[in-house]
Amino acid sequence: MEPFGDSWSTSENDPIHMILDEGLHHEFQPIWDLTGRTILGFEALARFPAPVTPDEVWRWAEEQQLQNPLDRLSIVTALQDGKDLPGKLFLNVSARYLELDGGSMEEMRRQIQGYRPLDSVVLEITETQVGNLAKAARGAIYWQEQGVSLALDDAGAKAATAERLALLRPQYVKVDQALFKEWVAGRSEPVDAWIESANTMGAMVIVEGVEDLAWLAKLSTRPIQAAQGYALGQAAPASYWNTGTLAHVNPFPAVPPPLTPQKCPADHQDTLRSSSSWPTVGESLWLWHLQLRAEKVLSPLRVVIVATNTLIWSVFAHPLQAMERVSWLVLITGWILAGLDLIGVYYGLWKKFSQAPYVATLIDLFLILGWTFTTGGRESPFLPMIFVGMLMAMMRLPLPPALMVVGIYTGAYAWLMGPAHVVLGMYILILGLALGFWKSVFDQDRLMSLRDNLTGAYGREYGIFELQQLLKRPQSSLVLLLMDLDYFKDINDRYGHLVGDALLQKFVTMVSNLKRSSDTLVRYGGDEFLLVCPDLPVVDALNLAHSIRLAALASDIVLERDTDHVRMSVSVGLTQIDSSSSITVDSLFHQVDLALYQAKLQRNTVVHLDVPPKNARREEARAEK
Repeated sequence: MEPFGDSWSTSENDPIHMILDEGLHHEFQPIWDLTGRTILGFEALARFPAPVTPDEVWRWAEEQQLQNPLDRLSIVTALQDGKDLPGKLFLNVSARYLELDGGSMEEMRRQIQGYRPLDSVVLEITETQVGNLAKAARGAIYWQEQGVSLALDDAGAKAATAERLALLRPQYVKVDQALFKEWVAGRSEPVDAWIESANTMGAMVIVEGVEDLAWLAKLSTRPIQAAQGYALGQAAPASYWNTGTLAHVNPFPAVPPPLTPQKCPADHQDTLRSSSSWPTVGESLWLWHLQLRAEKVLSPLRVVIVATNTLIWSVFAHPLQAMERVSWLVLITGWILAGLDLIGVYYGLWKKFSQAPYVATLIDLFLILGWTFTTGGRESPFLPMIFVGMLMAMMRLPLPPALMVVGIYTGAYAWLMGPAHVVLGMYILILGLALGFWKSVFDQDRLMSLRDNLTGAYGREYGIFELQQLLKRPQSSLVLLLMDLDYFKDINDRYGHLVGDALLQKFVTMVSNLKRSSDTLVRYGGDEFLLVCPDLPVVDALNLAHSIRLAALASDIVLERDTDHVRMSVSVGLTQIDSSSSITVDSLFHQVDLALYQAKLQRNTVVHLDVPPKNARREEARAEK
């Protein structure tokens, strides 16, 4: 198969003609993982027949708009030469390579997969110009979805700007050699800015041009994860690299490098993205919140039952004389425990029991059956508490153990009532099964309040709850992105709700791939989605918002019934608060909603509105009055 396709043509005077005649080959330079103290992989460096230089070839290809065919040829030859090298294989490609059509990218995916696992390949995007941002964003997402990593090459040079970083959301950022040498010389600001941006995005930072091993000590003072350069191994053919040659340039002689293809240690992206200083509040706290809401209903009910039954038992019942003292002791204990339970629920003490539901259920089981047996058995005023115990077990425990507890209560009730009351025992059993059905519905309702069934994003109620918890935390900053799909109603009306649902699902998947693991994506309502980002700098938040906007432009849905494409675009409103702000959830939502409103006036844009200072909000409130 020709790597160029039908559009390729050359003349005898073209630099490419010499390459086809005399051959293109690659040399490979090692890249060392400074964190894992091992080999990270190799960068494939194209070598052209003399006197043609790489810069001349790529410049000519750009002038002739033949970067993509040249990229394909370079990738195939690099894979052929370096298919057996260990670690990641970094392949240089122009930015235009991301703009290939879907069929061409699928063909290249199959070619890459024929030589190496996809997750062992890194496409290193050079500092060349992008032609179509939407296509480039689509290409970046495609390769990352396939498991191929991306690297921003020569960060800080030419077109390798912060905007390019936001567009690609790469796994690796390779700092330009010129900037690195400035950093070594004492001018650290440009490199530090790139390190901060890359680490915030979850990318591994690689510095190029390490010419002296003594520089490694300085690298250890910054969160730089990998390095390459002459001091760490010069570029050489793949056949050159073996145990001896790698050991000769190994900066960590105590750790022998592996010689078999391997994955990058611990994929830094997941590690860094999960290390936010404020993790999400979490689902367990939300489930506890729902549990406490139910307990606040059941606990007063328990107290009412205990009080009513105590009164009835004291006035009308006649317990066995032999058990009278024990009965009174159990009765008083029941009163005390019921009162403590009520106080604990409303003042937060019951949380300890909620965190140990099995212990709380066992305490209920022994106390309720103990009260019943010692206060008259079938004549006990505490007999109705069995029903309360069954209900509490169903609410606290998963369904299988909850049914076991219901079985114990049912057996105790049947034994107390005797054979003459078999019908009542069957009634209790049926009631237990009905509670089991109710339990399944109750659990489903809890899950629905946590997650949106269609998209998998968090539900609005949970999102508001988590936002309330985050606002209570001292010294934290918070960014909100409120996103709305443009013309979504028109899409529903024209193509139907199934297509609209598919668009929502694709949008959630896309945003989930772009956001940090500590960010929370909430379906706020209809086609509106809220992204809660704790401790995210405003600059990075704006980059994230624009990445989402560009990725949406690059996404579409092909209808099965024809070749029509449903295009997607999104408007984003953004606002943020810092630790010095004092604001309610309603005010914060009002501000981000206002930003979204302004964005939707223009469509397919991002609008950032700051939260007004506290004094300004007071003046606004007075003016409204």
